[in-house]
Amino acid sequence: MRIFVIRLISLQSILMKVLFDIPLVVSGGFDCYLVKWNIATPKQSKVLNIGKTIYEKYDNSAAVYNPPHVYAILYDPTNTHYLAGLGNGALCSIKRKTLKISCYQEIHGQRMVDAILVKEGSSWLVITASNDLSLGLIVYEPKEVSIKERARIKIEKLPNAILFNDLHQAIYVADTSNDIKRIAITL
Repeated sequence: MRIFVIRLISLQSILMKVLFDIPLVVSGGFDCYLVKWNIATPKQSKVLNIGKTIYEKYDNSAAVYNPPHVYAILYDPTNTHYLAGLGNGALCSIKRKTLKISCYQEIHGQRMVDAILVKEGSSWLVITASNDLSLGLIVYEPKEVSIKERARIKIEKLPNAILFNDLHQAIYVADTSNDIKRIAITL
């Protein structure tokens, strides 16, 4: 894997994550809940308390100091699960219909600020950005609902948001320096 970092432009950004699952909206936030909202009635249709579930199911006592706030929400490619990037640095797969966690993996030691899903041959790659000053390249297998870390890329500044450009095979990272960095990768 070849990696190049190039300074491109200056930018200030504010990022908020909400996933539209018509006729529903899926939201997550600082209360550690993932909530499905019905647009027609503006009411909650399903609620998952991620914080409570992680404490009970995975005995993650460190999450008390680094809570699993929801910072990123993605569809998995089969549309059967959501992927959530959490404030405790974990990535979890959540069943779309029941909002039950089916796979949970700690990836970063600090808050995951963004995550994107990229097709890589016959599998999928989740690219994550974290306050531990790294990008994670995570192999996601939707059929087995498995999450495995493949590689880690160190970055210099705290990231705000990431984007992948398939044409240029590059990850773009907006960080706290108000710059966007281009990191070329070969998939």
